[in-house]
Amino acid sequence: MTSKQRIIEALEGIPEKELTKILSFIELIKSKNNSKITDILLISESTLAKDWLTEEEEEAWQDL
Repeated sequence: MTSKQRIIEALEGIPEKELTKILSFIELIKSKNNSKITDILLISESTLAKDWLTEEEEEAWQDL
């Protein structure tokens, strides 16, 4: 199975709110070069962690 197929499969069942975050990330990757992406990811990591590192998120992702 290719990475693209695995990503598509992993997206099944994810709530719309989370899909919009994933889509934003994909669009960011497509629009920037790698060095700029790394800088943006490092800067945004703490902000994203507030949403992702919660009890609710852990429960939502535990079956993956």
